[in-house]
Amino acid sequence: MGWLVAGIAGLVGFVWYFVLRFGQANGTEEARAQIGAEDAQAHAVLAAGADRVVHADLARSWAPTTADDVEVMPEGKTFYPRMLADITGAQSSIHIMQYGFNPGVIGDQFTPVLEQKAREGVKVRIILDALGSHAWFGTKQMLTSLAAAGVEVMLHDAIPPDRSGPVGQRHWSLAANQFGRVEHRKLVMVDGAIAYVGGAGIEDHFADGRFHDVYIRFTGPVTRQLQAIFVDSFRYHGGTLPVGDGALDAEFPPIAGHGKHRVTVLMNWPRGWRPYTEAAFRLVRESTSRLEMTNPYIGDPQMIEAIIDAGRRGVAVRLLVSDEAHGGIAAAAFKHHYDALLDAGVQVWEYPALVHAKVILSDDRALVGTLNLDAWAMYRNPELGLLFDDASVADQFRSVMIDPDVLVSKAGQPAIGGLRRTKNRILARASYLF
Repeated sequence: MGWLVAGIAGLVGFVWYFVLRFGQANGTEEARAQIGAEDAQAHAVLAAGADRVVHADLARSWAPTTADDVEVMPEGKTFYPRMLADITGAQSSIHIMQYGFNPGVIGDQFTPVLEQKAREGVKVRIILDALGSHAWFGTKQMLTSLAAAGVEVMLHDAIPPDRSGPVGQRHWSLAANQFGRVEHRKLVMVDGAIAYVGGAGIEDHFADGRFHDVYIRFTGPVTRQLQAIFVDSFRYHGGTLPVGDGALDAEFPPIAGHGKHRVTVLMNWPRGWRPYTEAAFRLVRESTSRLEMTNPYIGDPQMIEAIIDAGRRGVAVRLLVSDEAHGGIAAAAFKHHYDALLDAGVQVWEYPALVHAKVILSDDRALVGTLNLDAWAMYRNPELGLLFDDASVADQFRSVMIDPDVLVSKAGQPAIGGLRRTKNRILARASYLF
């Protein structure tokens, strides 16, 4: 019955969206004006005090800045304990943005800690995708428990209608901005000073090895920009924040000195605001000596052609993808391109799990975050990533993740047999639509 209701709501939303919203796009002069780390708190104060933060307000450019203490952490067994330790030690605020936060071995570790911190007076604010977090059914009890403890939980509604306000106080909106686009950004902020960005949800399959992913943990000036993005997003979903002189000082603690690693925050925001996608293309097309990529869904034809072009011009290209046993339809569809990739000199390595990490290493630059290389992520969903223009960060990714992963992977080979090759060709063509 629930799926029937969801299907009817989706059909209504489809008509609603195209009647009210078709053709609108972001890209104003205000959006193109870069916001520096030093201006992030002032930007957040304006958002906190605004009558409304509307959809277009989140399309913003963020000026290059710096980060400190960058730590690459592959696998949930590495990053979940560090997150929980930092959250347990929080003094002022915990901000989480996630596609998937679900009950289970891992979710049941996070939930009581977040509830306890809220009872202690720490401001715990969470933004979740309602679809990815199964908010209508599987996590309803968990979300109700969090709200009862004082955690403010906002939901993004890919299935209409849009609703605003925290769980327990949500009200309907006539807007149709969220329809058909999931909230795919992943961010954890502790006390405005420690940040995590990566590709994993708070879910068991990232902890037990079924999904292979990575987070980076870091500090430094860039955390101020990420905090401002969270404030914008929280207000956009109907959350309230303190206003007045000094009201957000706890969320923006002073940061001494300059960070060691040059970094730029990149955020895609529908409709039409895609600096993260543009950066991914730029890194592939501008690579000169080496290019390493890991991604679960490489389906965009322009991206595949850009990778092939890199191989043809002599760049040493390594792709780390899921093997077909774990990657399912996406892996089979991508396998259709193996002939062209291998002919161009591209190395394809198949990892024995579902590769969910989204990393591009182009010479001395590293791009990490939430961007799958398919149409949903590259052109439709909200996405968040960091571009490090720093050889030491790129080398850290290679040494602790890419090189070890290649050692346990097998070299990719084209599909054998006319039936399998035809099936993969059909799947590859179909993948362009999604």
